[in-house]
Amino acid sequence: MGILYEGDETCLIGARNEAPLVIGLGENEYFIASDVPPILSYTRNFIFMEDGEVALLSSKGVKVYGTKGNEISKEPKRVDWNPLMAEKGGYKHFMLKEIFEQPRAVTDTIRGRLSKEHGDGILEEIHFDPSALKEIQRICLIACGTSYHAALVESFSSKGSAGFQWKRTLAPSFDIETQLSERMTCSLQSPSLERQPIPWRR
Repeated sequence: MGILYEGDETCLIGARNEAPLVIGLGENEYFIASDVPPILSYTRNFIFMEDGEVALLSSKGVKVYGTKGNEISKEPKRVDWNPLMAEKGGYKHFMLKEIFEQPRAVTDTIRGRLSKEHGDGILEEIHFDPSALKEIQRICLIACGTSYHAALVESFSSKGSAGFQWKRTLAPSFDIETQLSERMTCSLQSPSLERQPIPWRR
């Protein structure tokens, strides 16, 4: 999170809490961003913030404070990636990057969606009748590329569980009328498809 103070336009505050935040250290200028690539063309030196830390960026420099308000010292790190390497997070190829990002991706996906107190999921945006969900008999996993490989793993690992029939399909060959013509079918799509969700239909 970035905060500008109206009373001092030369001051910028950056705070991290369950979301990435990096500080770029340029020549007589500083930057904040959620990742390295957007500001890599301006500087190669970065401070990587941790959860609960707050940074004060001003004309006097950068100061970082811990969760108790105490000033802490953080050693800047130099990033020598080229623009293409930056997009891949320094990994050799995108698939390797996605594999190593899985723990963070899963954590980000379920953050705020699980209730430890009630042992239940929080899905306020999905308005399904619980009794209707119990009637689902078939699940279609629709995906492309790396997401399709994940769908393959899921369909095999979940085969026979929960009483569902699992089917995985490549998005380009997915036929709505044919695949969802059966009653009690639910479709799950990869978010990378950038298509409108296909509704559950009875």
